[in-house]
Amino acid sequence: MVPLSDSDIACLSNDKPAHLHAAAAGPEPAANRYTSRIVIKNMTEGQALQINGPVGESGWKEVVQLEIRDNRAANKSIQVNHAISEDIFDRLLAARTAGLRE
Repeated sequence: MVPLSDSDIACLSNDKPAHLHAAAAGPEPAANRYTSRIVIKNMTEGQALQINGPVGESGWKEVVQLEIRDNRAANKSIQVNHAISEDIFDRLLAARTAGLRE
């Protein structure tokens, strides 16, 4: 997972809003640095555990735009496409470990 800034998104977009042209030209203020998260086309199979987001409190509150689509988990795999708490992460890891013993 890589957080994208407004200027990153502007570079990837064909139709750039006017307010992003200036941002793409130079460095951004630290307060506006990580505003978007895009989680697309991830796939997990078998007995994998894949977390496509931050674990814990920090790292998710600053996201202004979030796009999650076309993700797939197959067989006995577990995939999470958003931020989760450390408690939920521990529970998923324990469930995955228990599932591997079966």
